[in-house]
Amino acid sequence: MTEAPLGDDYWHEGKPAPEDEEILAISQAWVEYHRREDEKHWWACEAVMELDHEPTLERGDLLWRLILAMCSLLRPDELALIANVGAGPLEEFIRLYGDQALDLIEPEVTTNRTLLLALAGVWGWSEPTRPRIDRILQANDQDLL
Repeated sequence: MTEAPLGDDYWHEGKPAPEDEEILAISQAWVEYHRREDEKHWWACEAVMELDHEPTLERGDLLWRLILAMCSLLRPDELALIANVGAGPLEEFIRLYGDQALDLIEPEVTTNRTLLLALAGVWGWSEPTRPRIDRILQANDQDLL
């Protein structure tokens, strides 16, 4: 297993926020793990999941940056991987941050087709944000994945 570029404790308090290059490196490793199930990239999955433990504004910002970076790395024909973003980090982002998350997502999906497809992969059927997700998808003429 290769070493994580941020060490074992990716997001501890007091650590400076990662630069864009670090966000991209984590996102690339997350995508590569899901493309090839290559265990050497599992650290990136752990780093993303670690952001779920204690929701804060800073962690929400980091998760949003990671989601956008993941979407930028995926091709439109990689629907299974896009659905993984939707059912994984994006769904957790919405679950943890609710309407605040959707306030960021809603305008972005009008120009970011990959994010729109990922939103179509969000399950969250029992979440209070589900009606808003459905309205966003319908407004952008997107069916569920």
